[in-house]
Amino acid sequence: MAITRADEGADEGFCFYQNFIPKHSIHNGFDAHHFRVIKDACRLNTIKENYQLPDQFLLWIGQIYPPKNFGRLLRAFAQVKDQIPHQLVIAGEERWRAKRDLDLVESLGLQDRLYFAGWVSHDDLPAFYNLADLFVFPSLYEGFGIPLLEAMACGCPILTAKVGTPPEVVKEAACLVNPRDVADIARGMQAVLSNVALQETMIEKGLKRVQSFSWKKCAAQTLVVLESLQDTGSKV
Repeated sequence: MAITRADEGADEGFCFYQNFIPKHSIHNGFDAHHFRVIKDACRLNTIKENYQLPDQFLLWIGQIYPPKNFGRLLRAFAQVKDQIPHQLVIAGEERWRAKRDLDLVESLGLQDRLYFAGWVSHDDLPAFYNLADLFVFPSLYEGFGIPLLEAMACGCPILTAKVGTPPEVVKEAACLVNPRDVADIARGMQAVLSNVALQETMIEKGLKRVQSFSWKKCAAQTLVVLESLQDTGSKV
């Protein structure tokens, strides 16, 4: 039997299978033709108007449930909101055990600083990344984190967790924080948003890093694994 992992950092998700050998690490890909830097200002303005997006915002994408660490993100944003002009745009929907985190919006006084866009269509999502000043993705666990690739491809600076798979995905192209430390998440936000030169460096590194990922490469590596198993008579 062979087990292909989306990333080396996902080892903890495979502890049940630790006796199955060999293991192969194969990265996911993304739609490079769709997720890219958009230079069409009219296209961006149309999306901005259709969704009534603010002029300056941080972006969070995904379903709201405990592993996404949404509650700590809100607490961190509450710590920096008075130092930045940005709103926090939430593109996604609640999934399970989301109420406790969503209740923080009112208790932290964030009603006027959060914008819930709901579930954004695949066609419109690249514009969200392009319009955002920072993509915040401090998940407690990610099997891989394809939104990280999408954000890098769209030229959006990233703040993400320094544990699990994100560090291997982004390498030096993002601000890495302790996802369990609210103050560290807040410091990361402030550090990126207050430093234009840092933002430009992160964008440049992200655009270069994301070139290492594609579904074609993922498929080719998977095929090599399957052919090797056929040669050895192993079962998948």
